[in-house]
Amino acid sequence: TSYDFMGAMGNIDFIPYDIPMTHDYANKQRIMMDASTSRLFMKAVINSRMIGRVVVYTDMDFRGGEEFTYIPRLRSAYVQACGFTIGRDVTTFCDLAAAPQTVDFQGPNAYNFGFNEMIRYQRSFYHNHFTFGIAAERPSVNATYGENFSAIYQRVPDGIAYLQFAWSKNRDSHIRLSGVIRDMYLHDNLNGKNTTQLGWGVQLSGHINVGRWVDLYMNGVYGRGITSYIQDLAGSPYDFSYRP
Repeated sequence: TSYDFMGAMGNIDFIPYDIPMTHDYANKQRIMMDASTSRLFMKAVINSRMIGRVVVYTDMDFRGGEEFTYIPRLRSAYVQACGFTIGRDVTTFCDLAAAPQTVDFQGPNAYNFGFNEMIRYQRSFYHNHFTFGIAAERPSVNATYGENFSAIYQRVPDGIAYLQFAWSKNRDSHIRLSGVIRDMYLHDNLNGKNTTQLGWGVQLSGHINVGRWVDLYMNGVYGRGITSYIQDLAGSPYDFSYRP
């Protein structure tokens, strides 16, 4: 349950990107009640003598349609074994442990979060102080093409990698450096040929357990053509735009 004052947005969640810049009689105030974030999950764990621990996991909520239709939506569906994750999971460019808990389902403002189909490999070493991950993920491009360019199917997966250092007795404090590189395809209508735009991004994130009552969270990201990975901007046509 929530109440929105002065510039109520037409969205279930509190997304700063959607706050209207002009106030009128219609968006002055709004009360909201929503149960679509209710979640169901299934997890199966197999301890195999040949390949070790195998995990099969799926979960869903009820945000598959328009507001208040409560259509089930698949969030995760993957298999994990031998360090590999194959299926649909939270993008590798997201540092889940660096996100503070929020009451609102949208989460922290401008946070890197989203689900994606992927093939990912992760491995910890040096007494689990260091963790390395690399992934190929399904590309999703949302851009402003104008009259001179057209959208086409993507042909190269997004490449993502990270290196994390963790410390303390339970490894509950960490710092992570992540990077993503994208080769985004589009069609040049004037020249009649396909071309690409390079997208890239870097992220520094972490969580530091200072004491019993204090936790510090941080997340900073910079790049070009990575709005698909910023949860507040995902779906907006800003991965790139044409020059008239």
